[in-house]
Amino acid sequence: MISTYHLIIVTGCQRSGTTLLGQMLGAHPNAFLIDEPDGLYPWFDSFIEHESFSSNQFGELIERANLKYSDTKAKFDQENGALKNISHLVLKAPNLAYYFDQIAGLKTTSTIAFPVRDVRAVASSMAKLPHIDMVTNQIKWLKRNLVLAERHQNDLEKLQDPNRSQHIKRAIVWRIKTGIFNDYQIKKLKPIIFRYEDLVSTPYEYCGTICHQANLSDSFRMLQHENFYVGIGPGSTRRSRPIDTESLASWADHLSEQEQLEILEEAQSLMTELGYEF
Repeated sequence: MISTYHLIIVTGCQRSGTTLLGQMLGAHPNAFLIDEPDGLYPWFDSFIEHESFSSNQFGELIERANLKYSDTKAKFDQENGALKNISHLVLKAPNLAYYFDQIAGLKTTSTIAFPVRDVRAVASSMAKLPHIDMVTNQIKWLKRNLVLAERHQNDLEKLQDPNRSQHIKRAIVWRIKTGIFNDYQIKKLKPIIFRYEDLVSTPYEYCGTICHQANLSDSFRMLQHENFYVGIGPGSTRRSRPIDTESLASWADHLSEQEQLEILEEAQSLMTELGYEF
């Protein structure tokens, strides 16, 4: 049953490093990665409602999730439809950020990893995926959480304003969603909050911190994660792509100075709180 596993929930704002971190943790020999394409959200909705479900339901989920691994026999017993030597489930899902109340009510042991990233980099990265209407998607998710929807009523009006520029709306999404880490702290969920830029620069340190808090041993496999996956992941990410430090400042080539100023105007306070200098 699910209660026998330790959950590592990787959440936060889209384009902030959740995919990279999820894949690094999921490369650990005792961890198994489940993310959006596997059907994570409908499964999690069922899970938080009952905190139990049929073995068939869970088996179908992990069978789909297992297809991302290059060696499909390493972690999954296909004959019995069960995981092998797995103690931790890595749930990589940015939109679980909105579930802080439900996660706080879980009896299952969980660790929250909450990467954050420079708002300018996030806005630029969102713009590179024009086929995904991230702003509209986040409006829908925000409205599902009545507490947040009421808190951000003015922001919702801005997000739904057809005359407001997309880069400003993306900055608003970043501010709302990144700021949710405060709700996790208030709920005493002890989220591990760190900057994507630091994760990329010193990956073993930050993966080690998460593993330590989750009672998971260190493993250098996490630094070689690209060797254990195949296919395309969330956000059109090539799963076999290694850590790339050269892309950290690439946002400056895609945003005008005026756009950068307007983005910072929406996000300056939270950026400062997170230790960013600009």
